[in-house]
Amino acid sequence: MDKTAIIILNFNNYEDTINCIESVEKYNSAPIKLIIVDNASTRSDALPSLENYLSHKFDNDFRKFSDLISDGTAEELVLPYCSLIASDINDGYAKGNNKGLRLSLLDNTIKNILILNNDILFVEDIIPSLIGLLDSIPNVGIVSPVLYKKGLKSIDFNCARKDMPIVDAILNRLFTRFLRYINYNDKLYILKNKNMASEIVEIELPSGSCMLLRKDLFKEISLFDPNTFLYYEENILYRKMQQKHLHNYLCTSLKCIHLGASSTSKSPSMLIVDAGIHSGNYYYENYYPCSRTTVRLYKMSNIFHRFCVKTHKLLTGKK
Repeated sequence: MDKTAIIILNFNNYEDTINCIESVEKYNSAPIKLIIVDNASTRSDALPSLENYLSHKFDNDFRKFSDLISDGTAEELVLPYCSLIASDINDGYAKGNNKGLRLSLLDNTIKNILILNNDILFVEDIIPSLIGLLDSIPNVGIVSPVLYKKGLKSIDFNCARKDMPIVDAILNRLFTRFLRYINYNDKLYILKNKNMASEIVEIELPSGSCMLLRKDLFKEISLFDPNTFLYYEENILYRKMQQKHLHNYLCTSLKCIHLGASSTSKSPSMLIVDAGIHSGNYYYENYYPCSRTTVRLYKMSNIFHRFCVKTHKLLTGKK
């Protein structure tokens, strides 16, 4: 029977990972295999606690792997119900998930891939319906559910977005606070501007927190582009789907909770800021259809943006 591999990336906060797995176990009825990637957690108790939980919960249907098996050189194998990859270094979102993806490629029983953030909670049985969409919609790339904030009272609008035009990206770097004040970017959030009466909505950018696609398709597009550490992975996937004339869809009748949507920091560290700048520069230079001059202007706006953020942190005493 064809299986769906659920790939969950863990870094430090193993408690969220455990809660995520428990919610999947409670609500899922589809044949699945779990692949957990610990991205070199720096908390001394994170990896041992996660391994202890998984080994006790899944017993003989659990196996721990090192980084070596995810480098593409291993032979074909049938994975247990739950696999844990202990990464030696924190490679970020794309490379971290790629380790899980490469492991899934070795198992021919796996047909579909669900990329799942560890701060996602299932509240209903969504995987069979998502697979049904992959089977029934022509020229489909990625399918995903609606993400709700904690309590299920409000939507995380990041789950269905349009790609930001580079001119708007430049304006956002130069006039961040003003554009936020006038809700300039609301036009990018599809569910803010569309009636949810339609069960299937075509979108451009799904949320990397919860998205399903065929394993063979992931293989065809060479997995996640490894040149980003954090951010713009969905933008790159969208462009890769475009190249194959495939479309992404959101099912408005399916839902899960995204805890991170309720706790995103309004003052990210410079490490996070720099990761976003690097990924944005890489995306617009290598995937977005525009002139080199426009990309240069975007990069210059990023330099200005970084200066403003750094200055603000120095003046306010924030790190």
